[in-house]
Amino acid sequence: MSRLKCMRRSSLADFILWAFVAGLFSLTGCINLEPQPDPISLYLLGGDVESATETIVTNERRLYIQRPNLPEYLRDLRLNFIADSGQVLTVPNARWSEPLEIGIARTLAQSVLAKNTAYDIAMYPWPKVEGTDQLMINVYHLDAKADGSFDVSIEWELEIFEKERRKGEYRSKQYKWDGLSAGSYVATMNTVLESLIDDVYAQSDF
Repeated sequence: MSRLKCMRRSSLADFILWAFVAGLFSLTGCINLEPQPDPISLYLLGGDVESATETIVTNERRLYIQRPNLPEYLRDLRLNFIADSGQVLTVPNARWSEPLEIGIARTLAQSVLAKNTAYDIAMYPWPKVEGTDQLMINVYHLDAKADGSFDVSIEWELEIFEKERRKGEYRSKQYKWDGLSAGSYVATMNTVLESLIDDVYAQSDF
């Protein structure tokens, strides 16, 4: 009798084991193991900036774009904008592909080259060569707003090697973006930086 009970218990244990294994296989079939696309899109500044049309031949002058000084909330790979309440919000599913100060420095260099091919230009984070003119900027406001406005206040200083320093501040509230999309955000920032270089040219012997 005890032997019969043992056999029944063994059969029941085997049945439970096989049922468990079959359940695991059925769950595996329900799980999608295909790689899923990354929902985050990466963005670069400078893509809309017009390139110089002339070929650079001999460049007697050198210009170095220093590392831009940015507010802390822009030292972030997220595309941040500001609500009316002052809350910092983020454009969904979008990131900068590099630190913003690098993108700004490169875009400023591209904007200078589009206007003046006589310059041999380097920019942060590349090393600075001695005997070089320098352009430095302090960004106080580069503020995309939730209402679609884009406030700008950027102080610049151009140092001509062994000659002079010129200073100015570019301010504007004329810029707009759509208040939602990363593409509009990036395009507006490119336009702001091109206009900043226009302002430097207008106020200095560049």
